[in-house]
Amino acid sequence: MQTIDDIFRVWPSTTVMAEEIGEKPDTVFRWSKRGRIPEHAWGAVIESARRRKQRITAKQILDLNAPMRPRGAGSPLHPNHNRDGDDGRP
Repeated sequence: MQTIDDIFRVWPSTTVMAEEIGEKPDTVFRWSKRGRIPEHAWGAVIESARRRKQRITAKQILDLNAPMRPRGAGSPLHPNHNRDGDDGRP
């Protein structure tokens, strides 16, 4: 495995991967687009790959995951975010 895409290619589609690891298809699709598999899913991913006769380790996932992006302004978790879109600036 050279890239995170190689991990996703173990399955014929993100939908099949999602079914096998117990996640929603749109969730796994978003992971593939972001280039990250969240830590809570690593065990299921590793086990599902093993059943497919593929070896994936937690270290591989860790090493190949894209870096996390910081949340910016406009994020619901950002302190300057308001539901009405007003950021408080004049």
